[in-house]
Amino acid sequence: MRVNSYTDISRSFDLKIKAAECHQSQFKKYKAAGFDVSENLTTLAKFRGIQANCKYAEGFQVIKQVSQ
Repeated sequence: MRVNSYTDISRSFDLKIKAAECHQSQFKKYKAAGFDVSENLTTLAKFRGIQANCKYAEGFQVIKQVSQ
C-alpha cells in the first residue's frame, strides 16, 4: 500500500488499544502463532507517527477524494 495520507491518533491511541483488546479471540489466535497484537499495533502506529511527524498515526491510501 502506498500511504499518501496520515491521521494523527496520538490522543486516541489508548482507546484504539482498548477497543482492539475487546477481540480476545483474535488476540489468542495470533498469540498462538507467536504475535503480540498490542505490540504490533503500537509499532505500526509509531512508525506511521514518525512518517507523519507525530507520536502515533494511521496511514491511508487515498484513491479518490471528494471535496465540498
